[in-house]
Amino acid sequence: MDWLRYIKIGLLGFGGGTAILPLVERELVVGLHVIPPEKFAEIVAVCAMVPGALAANLLMFMGYLQLSIPGMFGGLVAAVLPGAVCSYFTARSSRRAGPDSILTRTLMFLKPAVAALAVCAAIGIWRQSISDWMTLVLAVLALGALKLTHLNPALVVALAGSTTLLFSYLRS
Repeated sequence: MDWLRYIKIGLLGFGGGTAILPLVERELVVGLHVIPPEKFAEIVAVCAMVPGALAANLLMFMGYLQLSIPGMFGGLVAAVLPGAVCSYFTARSSRRAGPDSILTRTLMFLKPAVAALAVCAAIGIWRQSISDWMTLVLAVLALGALKLTHLNPALVVALAGSTTLLFSYLRS
């Protein structure tokens, strides 16, 4: 297990959640070959369904695949510790930060970059996930449910999984 890659993800995983997916894919899937690339979207879906932060869940999952329980805890530390340290110092600095401070201006310019990372991750997962008309319809319905009805994302994922199971059962 290459701990430096896990720490790198923890340090550079700005935006968390889907924004870190391209970095995780490059470092752990392409770089370390922890899983085959075609399984990445499935594992992301599984990690998104479990309670907790996606980044931590994903690094724990990958760590477990490499080193079992010690790898899982190593992935957790790598995912959480760098962000916790940075959050501490940012929170300390923000107490004194005004609207024109360097911190405020830096955060203003980071937001578009984080949004771009999330879009890149979404495009990558979209390409791996949409394989036929049913998955396309489910994706469009899930997007509509999230944006138009403001349903809880966990509920949308559970409904999509249940629908997939139902259609699979009806096909057989």
